[in-house]
Amino acid sequence: LSNQTKLFILADDPGTGKSVVLKHLAKEIKEIMHEKWVVFIELKNHIELFEKILKEEISVDENPATLLSSHFLDLNDFNRTLFEDLYENGKVVIFWDAVDEISPKYDNLMIKIGLNIQEKSQNIQFLSTRLQHSVKLTMKLSSEPFNLVEFTNDDRRVFLTNYLSNSSNLIGKIEQFLKSVDNKH
Repeated sequence: LSNQTKLFILADDPGTGKSVVLKHLAKEIKEIMHEKWVVFIELKNHIELFEKILKEEISVDENPATLLSSHFLDLNDFNRTLFEDLYENGKVVIFWDAVDEISPKYDNLMIKIGLNIQEKSQNIQFLSTRLQHSVKLTMKLSSEPFNLVEFTNDDRRVFLTNYLSNSSNLIGKIEQFLKSVDNKH
């Protein structure tokens, strides 16, 4: 991940696998970059929070680390302190999933949160959204969108081969587990 680029937008049509790609990317970053705290936020699960922000019960101007740890993540005191320390040191990667699936009335709030994180920290953000929604986000957040490339027939063949070979390993492990359970009884 580049030190200069701190915000990535994944934009494509509905049903193309944006959320799947984000989840996979989050998993990969977590496995490769052990020093990072990886956060995956499904925005549609935070509508109540956006409503509180609109009613000014919660401020988006507060420290972004506090907004994330106290409201989006609802961490206990120990984890909140740890998270905020890692955040202040640029060691957090935030995945905002499905920006387009929340109401358009929250767009400006989401942009403000994204900008606060982008401007006040070295933390990295990924957002997923639909193509038509990406124009506003890219303009306001000064980031170019990435689009998913459709699988070719060769891609499908490789994917299915790998998937089926991994599935057979899984089936073998399940069979071993069932045998061990049978042997114990």
